[in-house]
Amino acid sequence: MRPHDLELTLKQVIPTGRKVYIFIDRNSFNNFALNQKVIEVAYKYEKIMRAEIKVCDENLGVARAVPAAINWICTLENRFIVLEDDCHLNDEGFNFFDLHANSLEEGISMLCGTSPWDISRYKKSSNIVTISNYPLIWGWATSKSNWIKDSVFIGRKPPYWSALKLVIRNPSKAKCVSFFLAAHIRVYRGSLKAWDSSLALGMLINKSISLVPDISLVTNTGRDKVASNTKPLKGQDSIYSRASDGKVGTTVIKSARAKNSTNRAIENYLLNMKARHLFSAVKAFIFG
Repeated sequence: MRPHDLELTLKQVIPTGRKVYIFIDRNSFNNFALNQKVIEVAYKYEKIMRAEIKVCDENLGVARAVPAAINWICTLENRFIVLEDDCHLNDEGFNFFDLHANSLEEGISMLCGTSPWDISRYKKSSNIVTISNYPLIWGWATSKSNWIKDSVFIGRKPPYWSALKLVIRNPSKAKCVSFFLAAHIRVYRGSLKAWDSSLALGMLINKSISLVPDISLVTNTGRDKVASNTKPLKGQDSIYSRASDGKVGTTVIKSARAKNSTNRAIENYLLNMKARHLFSAVKAFIFG
């Protein structure tokens, strides 16, 4: 839905020599002209990049389009980077994903391009890469096997029993489980347009781990009129968040202490998770 952003992303990828797969959702009648421009940009770069293109026959919408795109890629590749049209990965981000690609077969489920650590109030004193229980999906990488494992709840009935068992085994997870279960319930009932909450729930229940850089490597330009969840306010431009300058850390710390610290930073800043979310799942179950 963003022809300019798609072209910018493709131009950024060309120097890396990567194989590119472009998945385009068929949009609604109101945005037909914009949708056609996106398709034109994709086919413009098809031969330049040896790109493979898939255009949907119907409008899948936010909740189904990204999972459908990844399921398609899984039939073609075992490892891949996922970039939505408003997520622009910088050169350092491509290097980060390349450096840690093998970890996707060694216990890491996701490589994240976004970080909570370059936010001033969470700034760390040392440049290290840490782990988390959460997915950060503004530019990320995974593998076919990890996606199949962690996306198990996408589009399916809420996993109440699995969530309850996790909370019983680990009461400290009650708030985050309730937070993502509530979102999953609302997505399943059609009152929320999202897909990553179901992925997050799958990662929590499966005890999956993501790798989180010390600086953000993605600029998100999705605060615009076609956005589903980040509409601009008066005076705001389309840039929702910017990639940080500098080099990403190379030392990886996988301790429980580092993981818990990263989880808290993500909860507090990126997710805005509060104590009241402890009861979100109950509220969503009753009221939707």
